[in-house]
Amino acid sequence: MGVQVRKKKVILNILSNLFQQLVIIVCGLIVPRMIIGTYGSDINGTISSITQFLGYITLIESGIGGVVKAELYKPLAYKNYKEVSGIINATERFFRRVAYLFIIYVIVLIFIYPKINKSHDLMFTSSMILAISIGTLIQYYFGMTYQLMLAADQKLWLISTMQSVTLILNAIFTVILILLGCSIITVKLVSSFIFMLRPLVYNIYVRRQYDINKKVEPTNDVLKQRWDGFGQHIAYFIHTNTDIVILTIFSRRMSEVSVYSVYMLVVNSVKGIISSISSGISASLGNLYAKQETIRLNKIIDIYELFNMMIINVLFGTTAFAIVPFVALYTNEVADVNYIRPIFAFVIVASEAAYCLRFPYSDLVFVAGHFRQTRNGAYFEAILNIIVSVLLVFQYGIIGVAIGTLFSMILRSIQYVQYLSKNIINRPIKKFYKKFIVNLLLMVLYYIILSQFDFKSASVLGWICSSIGQVLFISAIVLVGNWLFDRKLMEEGISYVCKRKQVD
Repeated sequence: MGVQVRKKKVILNILSNLFQQLVIIVCGLIVPRMIIGTYGSDINGTISSITQFLGYITLIESGIGGVVKAELYKPLAYKNYKEVSGIINATERFFRRVAYLFIIYVIVLIFIYPKINKSHDLMFTSSMILAISIGTLIQYYFGMTYQLMLAADQKLWLISTMQSVTLILNAIFTVILILLGCSIITVKLVSSFIFMLRPLVYNIYVRRQYDINKKVEPTNDVLKQRWDGFGQHIAYFIHTNTDIVILTIFSRRMSEVSVYSVYMLVVNSVKGIISSISSGISASLGNLYAKQETIRLNKIIDIYELFNMMIINVLFGTTAFAIVPFVALYTNEVADVNYIRPIFAFVIVASEAAYCLRFPYSDLVFVAGHFRQTRNGAYFEAILNIIVSVLLVFQYGIIGVAIGTLFSMILRSIQYVQYLSKNIINRPIKKFYKKFIVNLLLMVLYYIILSQFDFKSASVLGWICSSIGQVLFISAIVLVGNWLFDRKLMEEGISYVCKRKQVD
C-alpha cells in the first residue's frame, strides 16, 4: 500500500469518526434529556445501569477483538484471502457461541437484577432488560466479525457512517415516540430494532467486496491467543463499566447513577473525539508495523504523541471549565436530584484525560500483538480500579469511584509508555516526559488565568460563547507553548497532514 493511499485512508477514517462523534454528542444530549424530562432521573439511571450489566457479557469475548485485528493486518495488507477466510470463519463461529451464551446471561439477569435494583417491579425491569438486549444479541450473531475485519482493513469510515445513521434514526424515533406518549419500554425496543441495521449492512458489504471462502478451515489458533488479550479487554471493560455497577450495588440510588451518566455524556463525547483520531490512525500503524517500515513508524509515533497531548490539553482543559455550567443548564428544570458536582466533574475529567494519554502507545502495543507481554499490567489496572473505587464509594460516593478510575488510569498509561519504548520501537522515554511536562506547565498557566473568571451561564447561547472563548484562549497557549518547545516536530506534523509530505 502506497504512502498516499494509506494517508488518504487515515484522513477519511478520522473525518468519518469525527462526524460520528458529532452525531454522538448531539444525539447523546437530546435522548437522555428527553428521558429524564419525561420519565425522571430514576428511569434514566435504571437504563444506564441495565446497559452496563448487559455489557458484562463482553467478558466472554476474552479480548478476541484486539487479537483478531492484529492477526488480520498482515494478510489483508498482502491480500491473502485464504488466510483471511480462515481467521474470519473461526471468529464468526466464536461470536455465534457468544450470542448463545448471551441469551443465557439475559435470562439469568432477569432473575438477579431486580434483587439488586428494587426501584421498579419485576415486570418493568424484565421487559427493559429484554428490550435493551435484543440489539446486542443480533450484533454478536451477525455483525461483530465483519466489523473487526473492516476495522483491520482501514475501513472505519463504513463503521462510523453506519453508526452515525443509526444514531440519528434512533434519536428521531425516540423523540417521536416520547412525544406520542409511548412507554419507555417501547422506546428502547424500537431503538434495538434500529441498531440491527448495522450488522446487516456489514454483512452485505463484506460479502460483496471480499473473497471470503466459508469452506476454508477455521484458523482456531487465533482463538487460542484470545487469553493473551483478555487482560487488555478486562482492563478496558472495568474502565467503562465499573463505576456505574459499583454505584448500583453500593449506593442503590439510581438517581446517583443518573448524575454519573449525565457527566459521562460530556466527558465521553470529548474522549470520543480523541478516540476517533486514534482509531483512524491505528489501522495505518498496523499496516506500517506489518511491513516493518520502522523509521517511518517511529516518526509517525513522534508526531502522533505530540498532537495527541495538545488535543487532550485543549479539549479536556476546556471541559474542566465548561462541564459544570453545561450540566446546570442541561438539568435546569430537573429537581429530583442535585446534578451540580464540581469536585466529581474535575476528577472524572482528569481520569479520562489520563486514559486518552495512552492512545499512541496502546495502539502500537495492540497492532504489534503484544497482548501476553502486557497482560499483567492490564490485570493490575483492573484490580486497582475496583479496589480503590469500592473502598472510597462508602465515604465519598460518586467522587470515590471517580478517584479509583483516575488513580488506575495514571499508572497504566505510564506503564504503556515504558513498555513501548523498551520493547517495540526502542524509543527514548524522555521524549514522552518532555512533552508531558511542557503541556502540564501550559495547563497550570491557563488554569491560573481562567480560574479568575466565573463561567456560569444563564442561557445556552451564553454557554456556547463562553466555551468558544475558552477553547480559543487555551488553544493559543497550547499551540504557542508547544511551538516554542519543538518547532521542528510541529512543522513536520503539519506538513504531513496538510501538505501531503512523506515522513521519512
